[in-house]
Amino acid sequence: MIVSDCTGSSGSSTPIEEEEESMRLDKIFEVGAGTLFQNIVLADMKLYGTTWMRALVRKMKMTDTSRSGSDDDGGGGGGGIQRLEFRELKLSTSQVVLFAKGLAETTTLKELSFGTVSFVDPTRAVRILVAGLQANQSIERLSLVRCQLHDKQLAMLSYALCHHRNLEEVDLSGNHCRGLG
Repeated sequence: MIVSDCTGSSGSSTPIEEEEESMRLDKIFEVGAGTLFQNIVLADMKLYGTTWMRALVRKMKMTDTSRSGSDDDGGGGGGGIQRLEFRELKLSTSQVVLFAKGLAETTTLKELSFGTVSFVDPTRAVRILVAGLQANQSIERLSLVRCQLHDKQLAMLSYALCHHRNLEEVDLSGNHCRGLG
């Protein structure tokens, strides 16, 4: 499932419009509650509040308990989200906290990508994400490309993930590493 710029807006919106957009995204996840999306891409959107993140976390926690394991519907029979990509978004600290809690609890997510994502408080966001990533042992590929991370945040990530059991690939390219050690 790819969700990209649902509103088609020019970028200026009122708080009411922002909440309505977040609620529409929440409804997209709820409509798909019986469907086990294995790949979700959230791209080029202005998402405010935490309603949409709560819905995403609920979707992340879903497992394939209601299906017989049939691959006839093209779902792959694997259950739960296996690939999640955030692209060109700005995430608040409260959104990152909710996501990290869900990340710590999901067992199906194999690939997590943040592409050109900015964080309101990057150091705090990375610290919170690291906690979720350390608790999650299903992640095999992690990408934080062009997320405006600096040496301190990159060092925190590197140190925390160096002993992650299943992590096969980490891409931190395009960030602001000055090579200070």
